[in-house]
Amino acid sequence: MTKIAIIGSGYVGTTTAAVFASKGHSVICIDRDKPKVDAINNGECTIFEPGLKELISSSVSKGSLRASLNIAEAKDSEVFLICVGTPMKADGSADLDYIEGAAKDIGSALKDRSKYFVVATRSTVPPGTARNIVLPAVEKASGKKAGQDFGVCMVPEFLREGHAVQDFTNADRVVIGELDSKSGDMLNEVYSCIKGPKLRCGLPEAEMIKYMANSYLAKDISFANEMANLCKSEGIDYWTVKKGAQLDSRISPRSFLVAGLGFGGSCFPKDVRAIRALAKKNNLNTFVLDATLKADAEQPLKLIEQVAKDFELKNKKIGVLGLAFNPDTDDIRESKSLILIEELIKRKAKVLAYDPKAIENFRKESNLNAELASSGQELIDKSDIILIATAWKEFKDLSYKDKPVYEGRKLFDSANPPKNYKGGICW
Repeated sequence: MTKIAIIGSGYVGTTTAAVFASKGHSVICIDRDKPKVDAINNGECTIFEPGLKELISSSVSKGSLRASLNIAEAKDSEVFLICVGTPMKADGSADLDYIEGAAKDIGSALKDRSKYFVVATRSTVPPGTARNIVLPAVEKASGKKAGQDFGVCMVPEFLREGHAVQDFTNADRVVIGELDSKSGDMLNEVYSCIKGPKLRCGLPEAEMIKYMANSYLAKDISFANEMANLCKSEGIDYWTVKKGAQLDSRISPRSFLVAGLGFGGSCFPKDVRAIRALAKKNNLNTFVLDATLKADAEQPLKLIEQVAKDFELKNKKIGVLGLAFNPDTDDIRESKSLILIEELIKRKAKVLAYDPKAIENFRKESNLNAELASSGQELIDKSDIILIATAWKEFKDLSYKDKPVYEGRKLFDSANPPKNYKGGICW
């Protein structure tokens, strides 16, 4: 059992804390947001993530998980995991102020500590962050020496929202970037409770692995959309083409070739822009990344154009089913639903929207003037045209009657579509 402090209680921090606590570690979450701290201490969760609330409740009840506003309460921790946000700056680069602030807070809290500890970054950060920002910040604030008094690691997260608990518990891989073997050994012991192969490497390599993985997956989506758009224009079934292509041993059946509105969420858009900004800082061209972002930005508008070919949009009541960027999450960050709604409003349509989990976040985080329905069926009943923007399984069971239905996500199979099904964005 290791005493672990998690700095930051967003998606990554909360999931990391809950899973480690459920595995027998003693975990304390440190956050400046009192509602988040209170929620965790009450066994509750401020985000929707399947299985997460149950883990938090169980761990709090057993005494293996708690939260605090005061980092001094974590000063006897052996491992500190930095899980704070890295928002995007105007130029696309990652804002590392929260990372540096967390490192300073850790160092300040441990000035009087004599026992060795490890500070590990779990947030997605550009290569060089652990060595050039985290390490010196902890050293300066604590008066201690990295490699001697404390260790430094980078342990990137590979969590899909909606599958975070599963992805962490049964990981594809655990990557441990280490300042030295002593640092890495301690993190390796902490992560011994997590299934999955482990790769130990240098700090910048671990930081770059996360960016390369996300950029590659984002590229796959834009490529899939490009191929699907072409297939649709030629009357070809993209999903058959995809299946056939993935029979090639060089193309994994798990390849991220899912066509639709494009990618969203807190990772892909931000991470692709951040790594592109880093490349430009080094005077390197990013042809593939540039094309990935350009294709993704244009893709959702194709669904609007598809509807506009069939109907006059002005004054039409158009229902948008789904606000979250993916099903099984309440996260609306970079959701393509927002682009659809914004474009529909520009074209003078009346928009009615619904999501089973993300409505409150839409109310709080969006200034778009859309009416909100209390259920999917109410949305259908009150709308002239239906757009499916998030593939929530429950949307399959709604009665679409004779309303025109357009898909931005692949929800229906070709054998059993709604009565007045108008097709998908690129199929």
